[in-house]
Amino acid sequence: MARNKALWGAVFWTLLIAVFCLVTANTFSGLERFPIPYKDKIVHFTFYFVLALLWNTSLKHHGNKSKLRLSVFLGAVFYGVLIEIFQKFFTLTRSFDFTDILANTLGAFLGTLVVWQLNRNKE
Repeated sequence: MARNKALWGAVFWTLLIAVFCLVTANTFSGLERFPIPYKDKIVHFTFYFVLALLWNTSLKHHGNKSKLRLSVFLGAVFYGVLIEIFQKFFTLTRSFDFTDILANTLGAFLGTLVVWQLNRNKE
């Protein structure tokens, strides 16, 4: 039952990223009141950090741990690139941004690294 909840959490988070990244940009116009430098990149980093944690947690009982972590990391990177491509071609107010991909990749990498460190003693 816990595995099922973890999987649904990972699926939900994956879909949530798509929704937040593909809705009209002016949906979040109220956030401009918070003058945090690079807040967009922090959000991207956090999205993919959590994504890597959730998918690694939900799939931890499936096969080789090293291959799983690598697959989750590469899947997250691919998903981030795909979302950026969708922003360019399927939205009017969003655009492709290489630095978003970089933030996504760093988040996924650190999330994967945290999972590896937490499970290192258990393996």
